[in-house]
Amino acid sequence: MIAETDARAAEDQPRLLYIMGTARSGTTVLQVLLGQSPGVSSAGELSHIFRDGFVQDSECSCGRRTSECAFWTAVREGLPGSREEMERRNRLVRSVEWHAAFPALAAGMVPAGRWRSYCDLQRHLLRAVARASGADTIVDDSIYPGRALALDRCLPGRVAVICLLRSPGGLQSAFSRPNRDEQRPKSAFAALAYYVWVALSVRVTLWRLRGPVLRLTFEDLRRDPEGVMDRIETWSGLDLGDVRRGLQVGESFPVGHVVTGNRLRQRGAVRFQRGLEPVRLPLGRRLASWLMLAVRWLLRL
Repeated sequence: MIAETDARAAEDQPRLLYIMGTARSGTTVLQVLLGQSPGVSSAGELSHIFRDGFVQDSECSCGRRTSECAFWTAVREGLPGSREEMERRNRLVRSVEWHAAFPALAAGMVPAGRWRSYCDLQRHLLRAVARASGADTIVDDSIYPGRALALDRCLPGRVAVICLLRSPGGLQSAFSRPNRDEQRPKSAFAALAYYVWVALSVRVTLWRLRGPVLRLTFEDLRRDPEGVMDRIETWSGLDLGDVRRGLQVGESFPVGHVVTGNRLRQRGAVRFQRGLEPVRLPLGRRLASWLMLAVRWLLRL
């Protein structure tokens, strides 16, 4: 792949709205809502598209396999390469932005050749998504703090980050629910360990990001979705008027073409669930959630 300087390469890139946070925090629903804005395409978790879409040929939210979906076929045409090349690209992405790679990324210790290849790949991917969708703004809800930091560096001036966090008790409740496919249940202390690592990574990323950041909570989104849409509209400049009106009348929103994310994407359309359910946790999960709350307080999240 041909390396490009960051400043020149960013000029013809679409704008990216990146949703960062933890699993089970409402990021899929938020990206579906944002995708209803004119000129915006919600692409799901692009961190996984090479693995889930182009290697495993997983099912898109439109009901077709990735290889049979017109949208992802058009994206794939902008990223030529064999299955083996797609596997190599997936390994490259993992080596830069996934959780285990975060310390090296934050310390600026990613090897120069790997970094150039990663940035070039992401530029080609986002351009391909923009061409296939006709949108000038892409929403990516991959959630990894490392991806937020990496893209902010690769695409200066083109990335804005929404940091969406959920209460520790809500996360513990969500991780206790069965799910055999994506984001499988975690024990109380596995969820605690996951949360501590992600919270630390989020804190470091918030310190290091150069682009604009908007901090939201899952609880605010569920209690007052119209108010959250107002905040995002003011911050981002998106036109979310139709989304607010749809929320007020209980409209269903089309998911679009999403390969990886919360399993609700498989419904094809989602209706926003307003309000919060009471959280009742067994003792072990309550103890873990208190420790998570202390971590959140210490990190000022």
